Amino acid sequence: MERIYLNENISPNQLSKKYNLPPSTLTGQLDKLEREGLIKRVYSKKDRRSITLKITQKGKDIVSSHKTSDEAFTENFFGSLDEIKREEFKLLLEQC
Repeated sequence: MERIYLNENISPNQLSKKYNLPPSTLTGQLDKLEREGLIKRVYSKKDRRSITLKITQKGKDIVSSHKTSDEAFTENFFGSLDEIKREEFKLLLEQC
């Protein structure tokens, strides 16, 4: 859902390719998110085969809440490290 939030108007095919997800797996996940009212599939008026994904307000609220939690976790985690350890950790992550 966060990937749809970050890539507004992305198609399922683009999402599948960009994040290396099998289309069959992605379809099931999208179905569930749509049933829960977190995303919606928008069909092109010119070509009904063309679909883009949009996050709903309910979905945006959840992603926003999740991002706030992530930011607090990151601040607590990195805040406990001194400057040298933070730089070492950053270098290790960049190698991944």
